[in-house]
Amino acid sequence: MDPAFLKDPVEFARLLGLIVPLAVALVTKKFAPSALKSVLNVALAAVAATVATVVGVDGGWDWNAFFDAWLNAFVVGIVAYYGALKPMGIADSVIDATSRFGVGSDEPPSARHAA
Repeated sequence: MDPAFLKDPVEFARLLGLIVPLAVALVTKKFAPSALKSVLNVALAAVAATVATVVGVDGGWDWNAFFDAWLNAFVVGIVAYYGALKPMGIADSVIDATSRFGVGSDEPPSARHAA
């Protein structure tokens, strides 16, 4: 018995979209360039959409379902980040907890160029 949301790629992508900003926070450091974080957000939303499409279309592939799922995962990820994870400090907590891991810098740009 499968949960109903697994059969709809868009609904499943929305659920996975909630995890995308946390995944971006996991793989980047505190002062990673915002462009890098944006590219990771787009890419991880595409991964979420791929998973949602393959699961929701029963192992098949549908480009329309993929695009709808990607757009929903991307938008939900942005809304989750700016609406909850950033204001509540959750994203920064994840970045701080994983400071020894990821891409980007732990120092602000001004500290790196002051040497």
